[in-house]
Amino acid sequence: MKFKLLILSIIIPFIIYSQNKSTQEKYKNGQVKFEQIFNNNKLTIEKEYYKNGQLKYQAYVNDGIIEEYYKNGQLSYRKIQNEQQVLEEAYNKKGELIIQLVNNEIKYSAHENAFNNMKGIRHKNDNNNHHHGHSHDHHHDHGHGHSH
Repeated sequence: MKFKLLILSIIIPFIIYSQNKSTQEKYKNGQVKFEQIFNNNKLTIEKEYYKNGQLKYQAYVNDGIIEEYYKNGQLSYRKIQNEQQVLEEAYNKKGELIIQLVNNEIKYSAHENAFNNMKGIRHKNDNNNHHHGHSHDHHHDHGHGHSH
C-alpha cells in the first residue's frame, strides 16, 4: 500500500503540471494578437503581439516579471518584482539601458553616466581646484550605509 502511495505521489504532480491551457486572439491577418497561458487553471503567462507578429508585451504573472518591446523586437521596459524589491529598467530602440530603478530609486541613468564620462575626458588634465561656478553634485542614496 505504501509503495502505491509513493508511486502516486510521484506521478500526480506530473499530471497536474502538464495541464496547460492557452487562449488566443488573432489579428485579421492571422497573426496572434493576444495570448494567455494557464497552468492548473491559473494564469501564468500573458503575451501581446504587434500586427507584424513581433512580441509587444509579456508578463510572467507568478514570477512578477513584465517586459515590453519595441516593434523592432528590442526590449523597451522590464519590471521584476518580488517581496524584497522592485527592479525597473528602460531601454532605447538600440537595446541600450537608459535608466534603472530599484525600489523607485535611480541606480543607473545613461544621461548621468554619459555626462560623468564626458566630464572625465574633458577635465583629464585640469587640476582639482578648477571650478566652473556651478555645481554638479547629485545626491542619491546608493544603499552603501552612508549619507552625503
